[in-house]
Amino acid sequence: MFGPLIASISAVAISACLLLGPALAGNGKPFGTWSLGNVTVRVADCGGRLCGTIVSLGKSEKGAGGIQKLDRMNPNPARRNRSLVGMPVLLGMKPSIGGEWQGIVYNPQDGKTYNSTISVVGDTLTVNGCIGGVLCKSRQFARK
Repeated sequence: MFGPLIASISAVAISACLLLGPALAGNGKPFGTWSLGNVTVRVADCGGRLCGTIVSLGKSEKGAGGIQKLDRMNPNPARRNRSLVGMPVLLGMKPSIGGEWQGIVYNPQDGKTYNSTISVVGDTLTVNGCIGGVLCKSRQFARK
């Protein structure tokens, strides 16, 4: 007697999970190439954790006089002459709750690292960096 009703309810529940699940839990993996303006970052598996490396700076790869843009703000003087292209900026990202990944983000604009979470919804990668968990800033990258 209840067989057809239960089958109908189950079908609706399964359909809802299939349609809404990705939207609720972050519907994608962060692997791939992402762009924010002139900056392009490639996110890959690095020994079971995620890492993100700058692969292109677009037209801004070279500064005034055609000189390669370097990691000038790095607190380690030995690293200040390395190119921004090829530099890791997402470090040790591991899976967290709700489809997020947690780790460290390096900001070459100020030479500092921040606690970070990343998440993907559709073709948008959101990178959130925080100081002490209270002062946070987010950037959204588009999938390339």
